[in-house]
Amino acid sequence: KSLLKKQFPDDIAGIEQYFQIMETCENTFILHGILKLLPLWMVKLSLVTGILKLVTNLWTKAYTTRTLDIVQGLTDNKELQTVMMYGWGDYGNLPSKSYFTMQALLNQHFMVDGGHYPVGGASEI
Repeated sequence: KSLLKKQFPDDIAGIEQYFQIMETCENTFILHGILKLLPLWMVKLSLVTGILKLVTNLWTKAYTTRTLDIVQGLTDNKELQTVMMYGWGDYGNLPSKSYFTMQALLNQHFMVDGGHYPVGGASEI
């Protein structure tokens, strides 16, 4: 975050917002896992009654807006936009077709755990 601010001093507000939006997605993988484990009728009931919407943040901007739209709304700097959306190839959808949640979860994964490569490169797998 500090490196981005140093490299793009005119876009500090956009960088801050980017990280704030990413934080809203931080623990959603647990919720998604729970929803996958629940019986389908129970998930449908929680959707129909609106309970799921009351107790989760699944209907916030990060979940309902495409990656490209969010990033373009944060900055006009094409180079910074590229940095913010660099990982789309890892999950296979163009930023114009993917929701920001996937980009945020991927970024958080790399920020926490980093990238890991086998000794000798990918050919060793």
